[in-house]
Amino acid sequence: NTSMNVQLEWFQEVKQTICPSDPSACRALFGRSLFVFGEFGGNDYSFAWKADWTLEKVKTTLVPAVVASLVSGVERLLDEGARHVVVPGNLPAGCIPITLTMYPSEDRSEYDPRTGCLKKYNSVALYHNAMLRIALDRLQRRRPESRIVYADYYTPYIQFARTPRLYGQSSLLHFFLSWL
Repeated sequence: NTSMNVQLEWFQEVKQTICPSDPSACRALFGRSLFVFGEFGGNDYSFAWKADWTLEKVKTTLVPAVVASLVSGVERLLDEGARHVVVPGNLPAGCIPITLTMYPSEDRSEYDPRTGCLKKYNSVALYHNAMLRIALDRLQRRRPESRIVYADYYTPYIQFARTPRLYGQSSLLHFFLSWL
């Protein structure tokens, strides 16, 4: 189990080895450190697809829960003294080889003609990312002493998939093999 909560528990264990006797030293160290929190949510959505959830159910039920959980996790880091947190959004799941393999469609209109990716799964990633950006903006306003930055993983991936010739054939091969 490598869920976000488990990873936060690991963080607590590591924290005890870094500064076991002086919590203020940890707060000072964390205040100078950069934390990358995520990417989280992709597996949650994968499990929903396996359970035959509808697109609407994923967007109205699961995305808000995942985003709320992410924000809660970031808040836990901030409460520990973190001040600089990068939170990546989701990748375009409809482009990932396992998604394309597990959920193929006979209906060509379900694929983005420019990338070959399944539009349904990418729409969830886009929705997740939009909701995450809104939630992180709200958190930033509540915690002005911190710097919370959204990292867009989606756009560069899609740009690469749309124009692979700009990056060379070996880059494209390496790119797709990295997903296997």
